[in-house]
Amino acid sequence: MQFVKDLFAIENQEFKLLFVEDNIVNREYILEILKHKFPNIITAENGEQGLELFSKHRPDLVITDIRMPALDGISMAEKLKEIDPELPIIIVSAFGDREELMKSIRTGITRFILKPVNNKELLAIVEELINLIRLRRKVKLQQQFIETILNSQKVITILTDGHELLGANHAALSFVGFDSLANLREKHKRYCDFFLDGDDCLASNEDWLSLLKNMPNQ
Repeated sequence: MQFVKDLFAIENQEFKLLFVEDNIVNREYILEILKHKFPNIITAENGEQGLELFSKHRPDLVITDIRMPALDGISMAEKLKEIDPELPIIIVSAFGDREELMKSIRTGITRFILKPVNNKELLAIVEELINLIRLRRKVKLQQQFIETILNSQKVITILTDGHELLGANHAALSFVGFDSLANLREKHKRYCDFFLDGDDCLASNEDWLSLLKNMPNQ
């Protein structure tokens, strides 16, 4: 099955890192730490070069210094986040400046590491973020698989946990007049918005899953 093959591919995928550091000594030192466990690493000497290499290679994770010529690390990170809001970015800095830390948080920096870099800490953080990337991709793949199954059904099919809308196939979306699940969720948070109260209908505030379980001989 293609779904299983795709899951296996994600599990065994080799991830690509971009490391941006203007100081050659620091760059070679950290590169030496990383390359034994993460061989697919691209290096850049400043933020501008980092942006160019990101556009060219689309790495999965970025590690960058803050203070660099041409374009500093935080400014580069802001531009990268515009391209890919979910991109994990690690800031490595020799300065514990509070303003830099707050700006990093506002930018959406994933982690902040102070120099001198602790080898084990750096490797553990990179490994943690790669596992997070892998998990996100698996979840996305599973969602696509569920959507494929739902859309293969010609009957109106809605997926719910009993309260919120989790999924709906093309037939259901067409029936209620929406072109996407995102637009449907934006206007209707609960599945019961589509059901009428009546003698033969469930009231909108009833837990229909519990009712079904408790119905005798059903």
